[in-house]
Amino acid sequence: MARRAGGILRPRIPARIHLGVILRYNITQYNDTSRGTPMRNPFSPTAGFMPPQIVDRDRVLFDFETGLEDGPGAEERFMRVSGERGMGKTVLLQKMCAMAEERGWNTVLTEANEGCIDYIRDKLLSFISSPVASASLKLPVAEVTLAAEDATRVTLRRLLEIYYERGGAPLLLCVDEVQDSFTSEVREVVQGARARFGAGDEIAIVLAGLPDMIANARTARGLTFLHRAMGEDLGLLDLDRVRESYRQTFEEGGARVSMDALGLLAESTGGHPYLMQLLGRRLWRRWGGSPDPIGIEDVEAVLPEARRAFDDAVVDVVLGELTGRQRDYLEAVARRGGEASTREVAEDLGYTDADGSPATTKASAFRAALIQKGLLKPAGRGRVRLAVTLNWTRTPRSPSMSTQDTPAAPTGEDSGETPYDPSFEKAVLEDVRAWRAGKLETYSLEEVEEHLGLDR
Repeated sequence: MARRAGGILRPRIPARIHLGVILRYNITQYNDTSRGTPMRNPFSPTAGFMPPQIVDRDRVLFDFETGLEDGPGAEERFMRVSGERGMGKTVLLQKMCAMAEERGWNTVLTEANEGCIDYIRDKLLSFISSPVASASLKLPVAEVTLAAEDATRVTLRRLLEIYYERGGAPLLLCVDEVQDSFTSEVREVVQGARARFGAGDEIAIVLAGLPDMIANARTARGLTFLHRAMGEDLGLLDLDRVRESYRQTFEEGGARVSMDALGLLAESTGGHPYLMQLLGRRLWRRWGGSPDPIGIEDVEAVLPEARRAFDDAVVDVVLGELTGRQRDYLEAVARRGGEASTREVAEDLGYTDADGSPATTKASAFRAALIQKGLLKPAGRGRVRLAVTLNWTRTPRSPSMSTQDTPAAPTGEDSGETPYDPSFEKAVLEDVRAWRAGKLETYSLEEVEEHLGLDR
């Protein structure tokens, strides 16, 4: 089905199917067997694992700390944190819990799911009486004993009231992965905390989730109170802060990193926290305790694998969640070489004003959404550029067509060509998704077909 020429997979596939974006193929192999054993790798892309440093989130943590210090009534004691996948929401919640615990607070960190209310109840009971298995407390009015296993008969709101009546320590409730599928659970947590706010108790609550999910939750019945929560939006990291964090972390481990390598390393992350951890972990592994300084060639060697992992875990998922118009906007920027003016994009998408000139305002909502999702970033006045390197195959479609409207690939019966073989996409992607230093190149259709050896 395919042959290799110059290291590039050259499949025999229909001319109708082509790559919209082609990335250079260059995998550098390396061998760490001759190197010593360094300290434990401090980088980890594992969800929720505390990284060596929390980079460029000072303002959010400062606001949270201010709320702890200011006491009941501080607006920072009710926060909602939004951010796209891999932006570090869970890590931030963990850091907040640690900060509160250092001040003598009890903390509960859970996800919004069917069992989160029971989990919070269990934690409250463990705070009131220990061990949990034999926990008991007295209801002030009825003077009856409530066993831990009967706690589910008491609403969370009432249990919080009992917690403070029994002299409970200041309490922080953190709910991660807030989404509209579990509004009843989130509602019960928020309403319970709201009652304690009104009573002047020492309590704080932080809700975190994807931007769209947080927005949906704010409009759900019984959750309009979320509008009054302090909003903290997690965006891409400042690259200077990323570079400095890399420098400190590697130097503390005994590694020397050249300034050029640090610059390439930071730039390659695009400011994305998850990609920062992916790259750091692989570069640390490649260094392996060697006395030799880490150079640009080392960064270039680990980029392909880190980028593939980032695509699989983040980019592919985010791309799949885009609306048709958002995807059209993103592809229009890609076709322009990865950077374009908003006027050029509007022109490419066919958005025009009454006088026929490009209507940039009609596409502004799509641009804003893509920046929020970390897929685009501003590149000067009226310009945007890709914040990630895109890898997809696609068939041509009209700018007005949604994802669901994408036409099926032509078959041999109706096109007169070789029947469409979907397996070629996987083969091509496996070959071209490894690229060097994240440099994006675009090609005309003729160049793509020639590059891949397509039969016309």
